[in-house]
Amino acid sequence: MAVFHEGEIAVQERAGERDVALANGRIVHPVIPEGARPFLARQRMLVIAHGAPWASVRFGAPGFVSSTDGEVIRLDHGLPPGAPVGLLAIDFMSRRRLRVNGIVSGPGLVRVTEAYPNCPKYIQRRTLDLAGDVSPVGVFAHGTGLDAIRRAAIERADTMFVATLHPKRGMDASHRGGEPGFARVSGDRVILPDYPGNGMFNTLGNLEVEPRAGLTVLDFERSAVIEMTGYGRLDFDAAREEDHTAGGTGRFWTFDVASFRELPMPKAVRFGPLLEPSPYNP
Repeated sequence: MAVFHEGEIAVQERAGERDVALANGRIVHPVIPEGARPFLARQRMLVIAHGAPWASVRFGAPGFVSSTDGEVIRLDHGLPPGAPVGLLAIDFMSRRRLRVNGIVSGPGLVRVTEAYPNCPKYIQRRTLDLAGDVSPVGVFAHGTGLDAIRRAAIERADTMFVATLHPKRGMDASHRGGEPGFARVSGDRVILPDYPGNGMFNTLGNLEVEPRAGLTVLDFERSAVIEMTGYGRLDFDAAREEDHTAGGTGRFWTFDVASFRELPMPKAVRFGPLLEPSPYNP
């Protein structure tokens, strides 16, 4: 199977980064590389792309997600067999992250279809400690559009996660970060810059083919997780000069919120204050 699908190739060519993508595409593997498996097992937080899609955040003691052979992941996911799933393991302190896409093969099992590390760009450094039970907490609030509380949370956020999908290649979970205010809100639309990356355009390539998407914000100030599902659209023709001068690409994409749900972080989950913004932030 080719490394890139038609949507990714189209965006790579449109952005003039096809050669960069082909060079970086060598990091994509059909299994989790042996050197990345200990990193996965050490994680206490995992982002799961699933369903509508949503990008859900799960917490657990080290070992709650693991793979011994790189072909199968053990994770208490609660998803039906055959469901596509995208996983993102991210460590804020080391700024390491690992993306794994796969298919639910049974209770507590995910069969890996591709795995690859990502660069440390735009990850803000902060601590994460777990001090007890981290079982998921029920939904605190929900709605079909954004209210003032949720809009303010998005506009001050420095860490977000995205869930996208391709009809044949499955789900993908990715990270978006920047200085507070890097994402803007207009009504029920979130406007996000496309910062320089690895040129593979996995997220935007999926949106080129399938607009359904999920966007999740970690609201550290309110100890909440805001999950949104809706529709994404590339907005490259509306390039903004101020983004170019700030070190961005001038490319943007938009996310229209169809519905949201807010979950309190479990009381045992303790994120420390921002220690260091990413040096790559425009």
